[in-house]
Amino acid sequence: MLAKGADVNAKTNDGITALILAAKYCVSDNMRTLIEKGADVNAKDNEGCTALMGAKNMNHKEIVRILNEAGTKE
Repeated sequence: MLAKGADVNAKTNDGITALILAAKYCVSDNMRTLIEKGADVNAKDNEGCTALMGAKNMNHKEIVRILNEAGTKE
């Protein structure tokens, strides 16, 4: 979908982005692709949660590392 011009930062009605979902479900390959395509690593959902918060809550250490390397803010 990204190759066809999909918005990498599109949000659901709850404010959830593809990056937030990828972080929650520990999909590191998708995370890297989304970040390379310009995903906002600091985007927040409607409850104020970020991909980093979700990854930390789920104890996904690799995802936390990827997000930190991409410049996330605590």
